[in-house]
Amino acid sequence: MAKFSSLLKGLQILVVDAHADSRRLLSMFFDLYDITTVEAASAEEALNIVNQMSPDLLISEVRLPDETGYSLVQKVKERFSTESKTRGVACHAEIPAIALTCHASKGDREEAIAAGFSRHVAKPCNLDELLGVIIELTQPYHRVPLGSSGTSYALCCEGCSSLKTDSGDTPHF
Repeated sequence: MAKFSSLLKGLQILVVDAHADSRRLLSMFFDLYDITTVEAASAEEALNIVNQMSPDLLISEVRLPDETGYSLVQKVKERFSTESKTRGVACHAEIPAIALTCHASKGDREEAIAAGFSRHVAKPCNLDELLGVIIELTQPYHRVPLGSSGTSYALCCEGCSSLKTDSGDTPHF
């Protein structure tokens, strides 16, 4: 993941979790990549933060003390959607959101996506994989031809200049 540090640098991520240790661990990890982390212990606190800033990404535990992460992500998306309609222009109407939670059943995953989360990541998670999901959700994508035929494509972030394929046309970053 070190080669993708430039893709992460400067991101603003809102981390919502009732457990201070979980928030602090993510903040310390993200700091290694020059990612700005804003922490919230509850949905109410997170909504107050969102009213003051527009984070590039929301990462939230599903179970919060005052309401669920499901209702939080719905309110955040509604806020950006309403703001977009009010101004008459697209203004970050789709904030990507990751449900980072210990609730990891198939039903939990489906409920998170249905509620508006972009991805569901189970705790404990591989932090490099989490960074990969963050890059996937926050970077602009374009189509890159795969193989010699030029008929199959992969999505590649604009910051990646070394997309390579193996004999099976599988992209490697």
